[in-house]
Amino acid sequence: MKHTDIVSMTAVLAKDIKEAQTDALNKLNGSFTPSTQDNDKANKQFDMHTAMGQFMLVSGLNSTYKKAYDKAKEELDESANALGLSTDMKDGESRTVFQNNMFSFIKNRNKGGETTSIKDFIIELNKMGVEKDTIEKAFGNATKPKKGSVYYSVTLVD
Repeated sequence: MKHTDIVSMTAVLAKDIKEAQTDALNKLNGSFTPSTQDNDKANKQFDMHTAMGQFMLVSGLNSTYKKAYDKAKEELDESANALGLSTDMKDGESRTVFQNNMFSFIKNRNKGGETTSIKDFIIELNKMGVEKDTIEKAFGNATKPKKGSVYYSVTLVD
């Protein structure tokens, strides 16, 4: 199979999925009933209905394909290991693990970082003789609020 055939096949697959998604959204939108006779409000409700339908569809696709993506990565590692190829990587390393006439499996690992445990840091400051009140004051001054994560959910109404 030629490179262009593979690219074309994946493009057609993406197009078919997009068309199926559009068809499903159109069916969902065909069932929309506004709760008002006011055209402006009804249009805004329709836009909200469309956004909720789109979210429900793509969140389902996201879940399905995220799981498939993670499984495909596991299978790459398992298949390489079965061939006796190491998939262990050093920080900052990029290398070709396996290549055949069609594909090249390249694995990358970003450079690692460091984390500091606040509890361990405070313990170390105490060991160095820094007064508890000074540590608490510095900790309070350095503490900044952090917004919580936002999660979206669209469910079906009975």
